[in-house]
Amino acid sequence: MLTIGHEGWPPQPVVTMRSIKAVILLGVLMALPASARVYINEIMALGGGGVVDEAGEEEDWIELYNDGEEGVDVG
Repeated sequence: MLTIGHEGWPPQPVVTMRSIKAVILLGVLMALPASARVYINEIMALGGGGVVDEAGEEEDWIELYNDGEEGVDVG
């Protein structure tokens, strides 16, 4: 049950570096020419994928798939 005026209501958005990166990536992909067909193929967030950085910490990552015949500059 929700109570109007209850502390913590309405919920406040949480802005993290992960959400900022996701918005930037989405903007980059949306700005690509209509002829470019780049898709987000796979996402690994919160580790668990076996990819580690120089410090031995698990990294978040995404895999992009280019369905076109030409290279696409995404960044």
